[in-house]
Amino acid sequence: QDIEFNLRLKRAGGRIILFPDIKLTYYSRSTLKELWKNNFGNGYWVIAGAKNASVPFSLRHMVPLLFVLYLVLGSILSLVSIMPKALFPGTIILYLIVVISSSLSVVRLVRNWKALFATILAFVTLHISYGMGSMAGLFSLISRREDT
Repeated sequence: QDIEFNLRLKRAGGRIILFPDIKLTYYSRSTLKELWKNNFGNGYWVIAGAKNASVPFSLRHMVPLLFVLYLVLGSILSLVSIMPKALFPGTIILYLIVVISSSLSVVRLVRNWKALFATILAFVTLHISYGMGSMAGLFSLISRREDT
């Protein structure tokens, strides 16, 4: 919704202005299931909605999709020995190092070390659900093309 609105605003000659002095309270999703559902929908519509709204999405919107595709294809390829044995687990370990270090930064910032495990789970849930939603959106686009 934000992507589509920002595009329409820019096309109409409007500008997006940041007011750093504005304070707001953000209410996050309270469960991993709600986080999953929300980000699956975001991932779905950034891809599926691109056809109807002609919304150009950026590369950062594709990263979770590419990551999920890599997880699926990498799992299969590593089982049939096409992929070097250390490449797939090495990539997963690298991802987990980045997620854990990012989570450490968050809990240090908010000074709540008890939230470390939940923050790690939230990052992984966000990435996987958004990527799977994008994959579902891509399948939706492909199936709509075949129907026409």
